[in-house]
Amino acid sequence: MSEREVQHSYTFRQPWRVVARAYLAKYPHPKLSHVESVDTLERYVDQDGNLVSTRILISSFMKFSSVAGLEQSVVDPKAQSITLFTRNLSYTSYSLSKEWCSYIAKEENSTEYILRAKVKASRTLSLLMSPLMSTIAGNFRKGTKVLEDIMYNRMGIPKYSNYDEFANQWNQHRDLKKKLKMLKKSLNYTHILQNAPADFLREIIEILAKQKAEAEVTFRYLKEFADMQRVDELTACLTYQDKKILKEMLEKLKEKFGQTTDEIMAKYGFLNNT
Repeated sequence: MSEREVQHSYTFRQPWRVVARAYLAKYPHPKLSHVESVDTLERYVDQDGNLVSTRILISSFMKFSSVAGLEQSVVDPKAQSITLFTRNLSYTSYSLSKEWCSYIAKEENSTEYILRAKVKASRTLSLLMSPLMSTIAGNFRKGTKVLEDIMYNRMGIPKYSNYDEFANQWNQHRDLKKKLKMLKKSLNYTHILQNAPADFLREIIEILAKQKAEAEVTFRYLKEFADMQRVDELTACLTYQDKKILKEMLEKLKEKFGQTTDEIMAKYGFLNNT
């Protein structure tokens, strides 16, 4: 038998807990059509609090057959790691494929994904070794894109973890509706704007006012900016009509947010005189 080894790595710009949630929601997914079925044989939480799973995956093999594989995984929330071992159960007399994967938390809210694969092929399949290694690389890339897709589209996680990343994406959009969509998807990550220039924050407020965004979206951003104690910097360029719209939005939310709304309006003193 001929033997080949390969290693691939990828860094997700998201905390481990976010990547772990996406990993657990990985199947089924339209971009992983080569995975025909997934059956869980065993899943339990061990005495250390780790989620241990054993699954059987049926996958297409180079478009002309299907292969059964055994996957064993451990999700360790304390160590912030996921480890997997996968091997094929069928066609073992022709080829034996083993994969070791890990998702490890790194500094600066990032997660490193590493895949190491070892493939042994009989003389009959030795000519297919290169296409097989290419298939492994292709599936690795598909897997990373799927997790990114789940995080950004299904879970609503923004594609940025700091102001510079946010601003880079923001400046690529000229359509105000797309910018508004970015704001909605970033409601739980408004802290990344803490160090944003005042002009950038003013633009956000203008968009929220002029586009008559959902009141709760405006409320959340106004609260964040008020807590930053940068109100005077933000309001210099707002028109009378902008201020009137913002005041109307906050007043509509008084029943839901009560005292918090009054506190925000107090910090935005200009609203009281609108």
